Amino acid sequence: MAADAVTIAEEIAEQKVPVIATAISIPETENVVVGAEVVIPVTFTPAGCNQIITAESGTVEKGTVEVDAGYKSVTVSGLDAGDTVITVTCGSKTDTCTVTVAAAEG
Repeated sequence: MAADAVTIAEEIAEQKVPVIATAISIPETENVVVGAEVVIPVTFTPAGCNQIITAESGTVEKGTVEVDAGYKSVTVSGLDAGDTVITVTCGSKTDTCTVTVAAAEG
């Protein structure tokens, strides 16, 4: 019986209990050059939040956004000079970042 109790305890310990975000935060502004990428960190409250995030670009012609593995940051690719607002969502919580895309030099 002791072996069964240990096995059950190990299985319970391996299960991830969802930690729900009460808030998320990303920088208010970021800059990137056309043809380059910028990584925007996502901060969760509480810090141990393990929920999935989504992200979208308000102006996909200026910059696209992709959620990075691990859901702790997003990467914005600069496509054309101008601004785009990146919205990151986790559950019912959202935050935005205005990304200014500058023309590449040369």
